[in-house]
Amino acid sequence: MRPFGKWSEKDVPHSGWTCIQPVEDLGEPSEICQMCEHQTIRYVHIMQHPVYAEALRCGCDCAGKMEGDPEAAIERERRAKNKAARLRTSARRRDEFASREWHRSAKGNETAIYREYRITVYPKRGRWGVTVSRTEEDFVKHGENLYPDAKAAKLRAMTFIDEREDAV
Repeated sequence: MRPFGKWSEKDVPHSGWTCIQPVEDLGEPSEICQMCEHQTIRYVHIMQHPVYAEALRCGCDCAGKMEGDPEAAIERERRAKNKAARLRTSARRRDEFASREWHRSAKGNETAIYREYRITVYPKRGRWGVTVSRTEEDFVKHGENLYPDAKAAKLRAMTFIDEREDAV
């Protein structure tokens, strides 16, 4: 089979390239690999060569061949795919969290338990405040900011708890 695109050009180096930044996720296959000029790609490896003037935006197969290490290209792309999956999961979790059933406290504020923390959101000066507590630690944290709506306050509390728990 005859090589495609720049693979068939003698003035373009075919090896010795380096990926110069993390793989870019376009969200969907929407760009053509600049090396083979054939494959539609979603995950872009930006490849640079010391004697070639421009960096090329390439797919995984071409990037692996260009740098002489297909496994490195596969690993970079795997990390980008995992990150995209985490972001999708995180967005879905956040939507589910904010729309879940919240209970009314004795004071009439919305409250729920998340990861063993109690979150309470309440109207304050025309905006929304939030408090996060955990009785087993005698932990109480009042939000330093006010939020435009209850959903924003709930999501900020969720992020705070996730960050606190992930740091442990």
